Amino acid sequence: MPSDSNSGTSESGIIKAFDAFATLCKYLTGLMLVAIVVINGANVFMRYVLYAAISWAEEAMVFLMLATVFIGAVPVTWERAHIRIDAFVASFSGRTRMAFETFAVLLSAAVLLTIGWISLGVVQKLHGFDQRSDALDMPVWIPQVTVPFGLLLIPLLMAVALWRGGKSGGH
Repeated sequence: MPSDSNSGTSESGIIKAFDAFATLCKYLTGLMLVAIVVINGANVFMRYVLYAAISWAEEAMVFLMLATVFIGAVPVTWERAHIRIDAFVASFSGRTRMAFETFAVLLSAAVLLTIGWISLGVVQKLHGFDQRSDALDMPVWIPQVTVPFGLLLIPLLMAVALWRGGKSGGH
């Protein structure tokens, strides 16, 4: 049947696209962590050897760490490597287990989408106010946009990962 093979091809393409996106996010978070280490090392050297600290170092590291957490949540969610307390769910199999898994994803999605939507409103206000950071004089909405990015994307990733796991019979 031609429609089934096309469906399988498009499903495979979607999975490959999510895999590639998760990998990109993994590399991006790795680069940000390296940047934090470099900035911190340079700041320590400047402060204790040259007696002149880098004024923007702390702020940059906080912004990078914020972005690392929410961008890093993408590959963690996609690979289903997040912390889960699923001893109860694991005691079931088949449709019952899938029902519990689905309920957990729906509940998580409801919470994450609500918080993500609210945080998106905060980012829009920061953008509208043109609020800037003290040391970097950077628009604050730029690092803050990673919060709704992660919170709004995670439910989609959870749902597709659940669907993928359900089709393959496991995680």
